[in-house]
Amino acid sequence: MLRAMSTARYDRLLDGLIAASRCPPLASDPDDLHLRAAERTLTNALRKRWRQLHRTVAEIDSDVTDEDLHEIRIASKRCRYATELAGPVSAKGVRTFANSRMG
Repeated sequence: MLRAMSTARYDRLLDGLIAASRCPPLASDPDDLHLRAAERTLTNALRKRWRQLHRTVAEIDSDVTDEDLHEIRIASKRCRYATELAGPVSAKGVRTFANSRMG
């Protein structure tokens, strides 16, 4: 294993993985089935995270504790992460979703 990890082929593999993680290759054709499936999946994840954040905030009564604030922070971060994932695939969809919730 160590021998394989010291080859140029392994270095190219790592470089490719790093490059793909920074800028995932996505189809630019809006009719592409994979792109539409990715949009649906990420939009559903975003909706789920938003509902969880909403429920977490709604469950808090007027006597807010540090633990309550921590739960809100966790739910907020998960919602943000879902938004960041969905952005490159469907920036317009994320804006529309955010505007419908905030405006």
